[in-house]
Amino acid sequence: MRPSRRQRLQEISERIGRRKLVFFGTRGTDSRPLLEFEQFQACICLVAPLSALSMPKECCLEILSGIRVDLNTYHTDVDNSDEARLLHQALLRACDEPSVLMTYSPAEFLTSVYFPRTEITQYLGLFDGLTTMLEHKPFVETSLRRAKVPVIDWHYFADEDMPRLAEAISRGPYVLRVNRSSGGRGLVLARTPEELQAILPSHSDRFLGAAPFLDPNIPLNIGACVFLDGSVTLHSPSLQLIGLDCCTGRQFGYCGNDWDRVRDLDKEVLNSLEEMTLNVGYWLHQMGYIGAFGIDAIVHHGKVFLAEVNARFQGSSATSAELDSQMNIPDIYDDHLAAFLNLPAPRLIHVCDLVREQPPTSQIFCYNCHAQEVELVTKELPLRTSFQLDLLPALGIRVAHEGILFKTVVKGSVTNDGQSLSQGLRNELEQLKSQLFTMVSAPR
Repeated sequence: MRPSRRQRLQEISERIGRRKLVFFGTRGTDSRPLLEFEQFQACICLVAPLSALSMPKECCLEILSGIRVDLNTYHTDVDNSDEARLLHQALLRACDEPSVLMTYSPAEFLTSVYFPRTEITQYLGLFDGLTTMLEHKPFVETSLRRAKVPVIDWHYFADEDMPRLAEAISRGPYVLRVNRSSGGRGLVLARTPEELQAILPSHSDRFLGAAPFLDPNIPLNIGACVFLDGSVTLHSPSLQLIGLDCCTGRQFGYCGNDWDRVRDLDKEVLNSLEEMTLNVGYWLHQMGYIGAFGIDAIVHHGKVFLAEVNARFQGSSATSAELDSQMNIPDIYDDHLAAFLNLPAPRLIHVCDLVREQPPTSQIFCYNCHAQEVELVTKELPLRTSFQLDLLPALGIRVAHEGILFKTVVKGSVTNDGQSLSQGLRNELEQLKSQLFTMVSAPR
């Protein structure tokens, strides 16, 4: 018997009780699934405000500053601007009465809110010190390799080891990666020793990771949640869209998900993805982790290798929640809330069943690929476009390099391999960007 979505929503609502639900996240629109709870009364975010009529308290950094930041390089913990201070004050005020506080990802910025409010605020998340450890990719990879999880064959090179790395690249291309990154930032492909110094990603911790480039490959993504007793639930496996040059300037930049094409994968691949995700979840639980997480993986010659663990919600989470709602099962937000409110995990739904039953859907993120900031010229979409756009900035908001321009969710599949789109789709996205946005002459 499938878990009852209605019953789970009621259980969560009863546990929250008369307290209000406060969300702090990157994209305000990511909190839409929480609108099912009448206690959801405050949304504090960095970009793309929720703008829901039922939301009494909302504060967004891009509205305060007039700039939409690149979420993969910006961090509240190092922002000392007046706008960041106002955002912090808004979050403190939101927790000035009995509340439960939920976040997209932990941060010191958040820690400095919930500790001073512990008498009236229950934090539904983890201390940022733990997640900082889990964001260190070499630590995670080496630990999971010992736990028999098949991980990409990363090797680690000190800055003094560059001649050895160049020698390895002479035998074939290598992917180079900094030790802390997200969204594809800090990953490059080195094809020859001669180009190594020119493309070496900037890093400050005196070493980086490198792995042989597995080509061809199919990038995968899946969401999951760890409960207090170590149980793990699974959500929305997909082909991940990576490095689309019409969407991002980053070679391995995250560009979206295809929840339709994933059903074409072999059952053995899907079963391997499930086993990998469950084992990662069990390991995270041993490390003291509770709540939502995700993994990126790749399929190479029929075998699944772990690429990355995301100890947080993901860019796929909001649309994933919509798909779960259509299937009438608890979504990853529900599971995260339930885990921290000490509710039991619902019964596991297997990856093969999710793939078979999830609605055929894809999402594409487009970013500002220009070196200069851009801003929206008009919200009037061309009549001939087939897309409905989400996350568009307000008029007058400047979008930084690699800041989000928009997201579109479409029915059906958009890719065959996760790394390309049809020429028609590419052309339509390029036309939308050129018609809706213009470059700003001088940065603020």
